[in-house]
Amino acid sequence: MQFVYKWFVDLNNKRTSNGFGINPIQYSEILSYFTLIEVKPEEWEVEMISKLDGIALEIYAKEAERQNKKNNK
Repeated sequence: MQFVYKWFVDLNNKRTSNGFGINPIQYSEILSYFTLIEVKPEEWEVEMISKLDGIALEIYAKEAERQNKKNNK
């Protein structure tokens, strides 16, 4: 499982943003990444990356909300 987390971290470090926050990691980016490192992932591995991405997005949203509240005081 550590290798899946490493893949997620690699993808997360190259994540794009839209000016309002971070974007989800797109399947096209995951495909490009695996093509680059010459790995054919199992379906569960891609699903795990997507789940980790969802967690990261939730954490980012909560932190952004906290910062907004702090700045509006």
